[in-house]
Amino acid sequence: MHDSLQAGSVAKLYAALWRHAEGRRRQVVFFVVLLVLAQVVRLTIPWFFGEAVNALQAHGMGGLTQARNDLLLMLAAVGVAWTMHGPARIVERFTALVVRERFADALHAKALALPVRCTSSTIPETRCTA
Repeated sequence: MHDSLQAGSVAKLYAALWRHAEGRRRQVVFFVVLLVLAQVVRLTIPWFFGEAVNALQAHGMGGLTQARNDLLLMLAAVGVAWTMHGPARIVERFTALVVRERFADALHAKALALPVRCTSSTIPETRCTA
């Protein structure tokens, strides 16, 4: 399944993450969902600011209350986004430590499984027993 992915592709990177996150896949889904939701909330910030400006342009000083409310919603969106982003990064960091350790162990196991050739140019003949 993983061999069908193009070498060096982002899909292969995420496939390796998923494979080495065995036992911690819930955390992976959790931090990805939280980070995506935080970005969605962040995308509302310019919209709230635009609504505040529109209220002032359309109604002048009469739109001051609406502009204030939109700016408060913008500030709330910043707080909500950071409330989701911070814990997601912490979970991501701890999960990444485990994944990196498992990835390094897998690479180490592959390296140790490689055949070793004994040649006279690298080892004196008295030690070569091939």
